[in-house]
Amino acid sequence: AAESLIVTEEGEWYHYDATGAKYAYNGPMAVNLGIAGTLAETMPRELCTETNTTMAVSGTLNMQAIYLRAGQLVSNISLCSATTAAGTPTNYRFGLFDSARALLAESANQTTSAWAANNVKTLAMGTPYRVPTSGLYYIGYYMTATTIPTLKGFTGKTGGQLAATAPILHGSSSTGLTTANPNPAAAITGGTTTFWAAVT
Repeated sequence: AAESLIVTEEGEWYHYDATGAKYAYNGPMAVNLGIAGTLAETMPRELCTETNTTMAVSGTLNMQAIYLRAGQLVSNISLCSATTAAGTPTNYRFGLFDSARALLAESANQTTSAWAANNVKTLAMGTPYRVPTSGLYYIGYYMTATTIPTLKGFTGKTGGQLAATAPILHGSSSTGLTTANPNPAAAITGGTTTFWAAVT
């Protein structure tokens, strides 16, 4: 095998082989036991307690932090209802937001499409979004309906104060939504409930 040389360029270390070519390096793989095709989850599926999580009232944007890596292409967002199905929905969307709550991608308005209990709902983004920088992003979801479905998430937090420390991990945002996601979304009010979401 060719010998490797270690040299510095402007204070950073690089590895070169004997031909002078820079080694390609891929960091360690993150464990991913998500549904087939999953790129990232708000919480690992194998650890999610599938707690019946009550979402904010009709027309309110629910937000959950997710860590995304540079280069990932977000084409779809999936959430999973729990024991309560949507009752007479009139509008709902899933969306991807950055850490400043700017809208990056969103699904089409699902209007009156049914969402049964204990059912994974996957919605395509109108335009897939290529993640430019690794870091914290938010999955956003709102629905206008007579009954908002519960979602599967972790067991509710005792107080939520730790999760509400910046950067806020989850909570409610814009209210009074009907047919579109806000851009940008309002400040997040931290809460005690979380929800599982995945991107593919």
